[in-house]
Amino acid sequence: MSSRNKQHRDDAMTCAPRSRLRLRARRRWALPLLLLVATSCLAGETVTFAELEGAVIEIKLLRQQRISREGREFSHQFQSDRKIEIGPGDRVLSWFTPTAYTPKGTRTGKTSYGFFMLEQPRNVTTSGSGYGVWLFADSKLTFLRTFHGGGLKMVVTFARGPGGLTCSADETFAREEGVPGIVLESAIDGVPATVLSAKQISGNCRFAKLPISGQ
Repeated sequence: MSSRNKQHRDDAMTCAPRSRLRLRARRRWALPLLLLVATSCLAGETVTFAELEGAVIEIKLLRQQRISREGREFSHQFQSDRKIEIGPGDRVLSWFTPTAYTPKGTRTGKTSYGFFMLEQPRNVTTSGSGYGVWLFADSKLTFLRTFHGGGLKMVVTFARGPGGLTCSADETFAREEGVPGIVLESAIDGVPATVLSAKQISGNCRFAKLPISGQ
């Protein structure tokens, strides 16, 4: 038997229907084990986009980055605060507020708003011109966007927990061949800048479900 077939068999035995598990639970000590198995099976189920309808997702991501602008290079921390609302249907609404912690102090830019339909690219004007699109697959909501040079990928991963759905988030830059960094316009003041290097240092994601108006 191949290792893949063996894994499928083991998974099927582990996540057997509860009725079958109850027949095997002849002793009192088996109940906690059954609850553990049921929770493990539930956690392994894929989250669908339809389940996210009515969801409000709040994300706070902090990265350390080194940039070049106005003839000088320096390092600072950049924070992305995002709010995402899902539905009705394939609609995705997003808000983005940037904050930079620089050697000259803390600066927060204006909050921008975007209206998207899933899998439909559209023009975005924050940080200069570019195109953005929201995608969903394998329990992950992904935002892709381009800049003058390079792009950004943010992934929100959903999972099932004892209290319902949970989320985690991370974002990374994608370099463009032949371009020395991520070429954009500052989300704070619109000044042209190039991100030379960046690394996420923390991330927080909160998930809440609200009723869709009209339902």
